[in-house]
Amino acid sequence: MTPAPLTYNWLARQLHWIMAALVFLMFLLGLTMTVLPLSSTRLEMITWHKWLGISLLAMAVLRLIWRVVTPHPNLDNSATPPLMEKAAKAGHIALYLLLFAVPLIGWMYSSAAGFEVILFEIFRLPDLVSKDKILADQLALLHEVAAWSLMALVAGHIFAVLIHHLLYKDPVIKRMRPNKSHLLILGVALAVGLSLFLNYRLINPPAELPVKAEDSGAAEKLAKTEAAPENTAATWKIDHTASQLEFTATQKSAATKGSFKLYKLTRLHFDPISPEAAEVKLEVDISTLQLGNTLIEQTLLAKGWFDVKTHPKAIYQAKGFTPQGDNRYQLEGNLTINGITKPQLVELTIVPGESEVGQPRLTAEGTAEISRTSFNIGEGEWASTDTLKDEVTLKIKVTAIKPQ
Repeated sequence: MTPAPLTYNWLARQLHWIMAALVFLMFLLGLTMTVLPLSSTRLEMITWHKWLGISLLAMAVLRLIWRVVTPHPNLDNSATPPLMEKAAKAGHIALYLLLFAVPLIGWMYSSAAGFEVILFEIFRLPDLVSKDKILADQLALLHEVAAWSLMALVAGHIFAVLIHHLLYKDPVIKRMRPNKSHLLILGVALAVGLSLFLNYRLINPPAELPVKAEDSGAAEKLAKTEAAPENTAATWKIDHTASQLEFTATQKSAATKGSFKLYKLTRLHFDPISPEAAEVKLEVDISTLQLGNTLIEQTLLAKGWFDVKTHPKAIYQAKGFTPQGDNRYQLEGNLTINGITKPQLVELTIVPGESEVGQPRLTAEGTAEISRTSFNIGEGEWASTDTLKDEVTLKIKVTAIKPQ
């Protein structure tokens, strides 16, 4: 029978110290990025935080497999109290669990908040859960608690190693003793993380942003919106339960999805027999923008983005629909955002029908590609399209009913 080795093998030691460096760097990045306003710096930190987290998860899987298939080093535990020995085993199990849990919860949070994870801008990872703002808030809190718990266990692990080495004089530290390259990796990770933390948290802290208040009057606002008289001979009412107005923006190569909660038709006339006489006017309440992240929402509603206090509505109006066959139409209309009006092409599939109670119904589905910079959505550093792409895809699904 082959005797147990005295130290961990080469791969186990590499994984141990690289993972230790990643844990420290990820934690310091997390502490730093959460206090920054929406900026390219914050997004870069979030991107690297995600990449490091997924890398840590992959290494944790590899390390667990390697631990199972390779022999453990021999250690004389005769000088160690039994209670401490049990605590050490429990601590190792908890460490492994959290090395899996922290990045997985972070990945789930990103999915629930509507932010894609694209590893190194190459590998698009699947969403682990569907978009859900309430779930995202819960996962964000759980991610934070798990991260602090992991750091507490790491501190306890370091303390226990020092107790073994200094008090019990056993060779436990020799089993995973770092070499110069390990110390260099760890030192660089700590230097980068601490420099960012000290700069953005202590030396140059950002100004506090006001917290966006919850729209407690959304239901009343919606009722007033729908009750508003339509400027048309035939009054149409949007069925919001069967309608969606969503947008997708791209930060580097990762898609971010959002939506608008309130919108209304102030003019609608459509007859498939004479589409050239059709007309539509849609007004969108910009203040009801939803992204699943309060910081981003409050930033987008401020001056330099949508400037909702000055320009609370986006308006699209078009006259004359060009048939494309199979109920498809092209609308060459005008879109107004931030007080700027530009021509905007919209492609829709419009299907007439009837509601369950026999009321006339129109269902329109389609997309539009909008240039955000044409409407001054994102000024200053955001006027560049290096970090946030110019094209924003609007996905439209509107079901309108004409009460009899």
